[in-house]
Amino acid sequence: MLTSKRSVNEYNSERNQSSFHSLTVNYGLNLEKLWIQFTYKDEPYLIISSICREI
Repeated sequence: MLTSKRSVNEYNSERNQSSFHSLTVNYGLNLEKLWIQFTYKDEPYLIISSICREI
């Protein structure tokens, strides 16, 4: 995907303005599923990924 320099600069300025001081992350492995839970700017997120393996 092609992006102009302007959009890249806007993205960089947005990223630099983001504060990561309120970022907390929890992760674990449960029933062959990898879960990652994190809170960013007081908004909770949960990522669950199933793990495929050969028997």
